[in-house]
Amino acid sequence: MCNQGKKASGLSEINSSDARKSNFRVLTILSNLLVTVDYETMAHNKYNTAVVF
Repeated sequence: MCNQGKKASGLSEINSSDARKSNFRVLTILSNLLVTVDYETMAHNKYNTAVVF
């Protein structure tokens, strides 16, 4: 029974790490989109981005 408990906890740890990796991927994609939007606004209106930064 003790061995089964260890196996189950190991599986849950693997699943949680996979979830963290997928969340990190989503965050990086969103941050990349935000960066491209920032560059577009910089090209269009330098004054607004100067205030933002």
